[in-house]
Amino acid sequence: MKVRLSNEARADLRRIDAWWQENRLEAPLLFAHEVIDLLEFLETAPEGGEKYETIEEGAVRRTLLPRTRHYAYHAIADNEVVVYAIWGNPRGEGPPLRQRRR
Repeated sequence: MKVRLSNEARADLRRIDAWWQENRLEAPLLFAHEVIDLLEFLETAPEGGEKYETIEEGAVRRTLLPRTRHYAYHAIADNEVVVYAIWGNPRGEGPPLRQRRR
């Protein structure tokens, strides 16, 4: 199934990747590699991850990027998987998904 990043998820990805490259000198590309693995996973397992909440478009699921401790929040909408947010696990709460549906 096709996977698409929302504008907000793209911004999340750029921000987190820049931080990771600047601050994780022993593994600067680890976050990028985990995102690539995530996108490949979602293409073949669009209903992967754990159920997180329900929004207007349907059930939002989240999938952990295990080594960088970030979650990707995604749902199936219009025959594609839409990643709405990539959010750091230590932040304590999830992203405002109802504001990220683009």
